[in-house]
Amino acid sequence: RVDSLASIGDTVLSTTQALPLIGDVDTTNNFNESLSIVTGSYDPNDKASVPDNAVPIAFMQNGQFIEYTIRFQNLGNDTAFNVIILDTLSNHLDIGSLDIVACSHNYNFNLYPSRLLEIKMPNILLPDSGVNEVKSNGFIKYRIRIKNNLNLGDIVYNTAHIYFDYNQPVATNTTALEVVQFTNQNEISDATSEIIVYP
Repeated sequence: RVDSLASIGDTVLSTTQALPLIGDVDTTNNFNESLSIVTGSYDPNDKASVPDNAVPIAFMQNGQFIEYTIRFQNLGNDTAFNVIILDTLSNHLDIGSLDIVACSHNYNFNLYPSRLLEIKMPNILLPDSGVNEVKSNGFIKYRIRIKNNLNLGDIVYNTAHIYFDYNQPVATNTTALEVVQFTNQNEISDATSEIIVYP
């Protein structure tokens, strides 16, 4: 659980280590660090990625997927009949690996040569939050591989725009994934059989 004194935008470092190391054939995969940014619910139209903020170079080289989730909510005062999400995919992403994982509503999508991903949810009939707060929400989740020719320090930026009927688009936050190299940790001399997860 994140400390209640944390502010939106603060960075949280989570560290995980698998023990014991004695007898483990490959100890290089027993340690992981993850940086996360504290977010808040005041802006329901957002974009998040897993992993977030940092992508280990080994993650990229092994062909693992980045998973993006775009959330939206009708904060207007009437039903949204159609929702369209436009998402221009970074040149650092392999568009041939794009895979839609889940969506809250029926959808169809197009991927244009300009790397523009268009997700249409026609006749969604999304109620406004004043009428039905729960049903006023929706999301789309997709995964895509990062290209394996990136260098340490390269950053993958991504922003989506959400259209509710004929209104001006709502821009999400911009996700930023930096290619990093996590360093190996030294073996702990007093290793036990416990698993410790923190913070």
